[in-house]
Amino acid sequence: MKFRCKQLGSHENRGAYEKFVGAFVSIRKIGLLFLCWDTCWLQSFLYYVPYACLTAMTFPAILTATESPVSAAAALVVAVAVAFAGKGLMTVAVCASVTVFLVERLLPLLSF
Repeated sequence: MKFRCKQLGSHENRGAYEKFVGAFVSIRKIGLLFLCWDTCWLQSFLYYVPYACLTAMTFPAILTATESPVSAAAALVVAVAVAFAGKGLMTVAVCASVTVFLVERLLPLLSF
């Protein structure tokens, strides 16, 4: 009894073989592209891109999340101050939330 083995380059598998080789060559090119990015400036630039994108999306949301822009600005100032003091994320969030709560309660009392 003879077994017939399909060769990888046979007519039935030619499309799959060509796709595999094409994908392998593309992946190799992408890998070589990443190996060429050894400059210090480019690596430091790419390190800060996610933070810049997150800031660009978060900052407008901070200023429009409350009823008053005054309470949002106060919470932003308090959050930045607490963060620069070296406190953790939970502490910063709680301080900003408490600031919004207090300023929102005090604003009606200050308006004449």
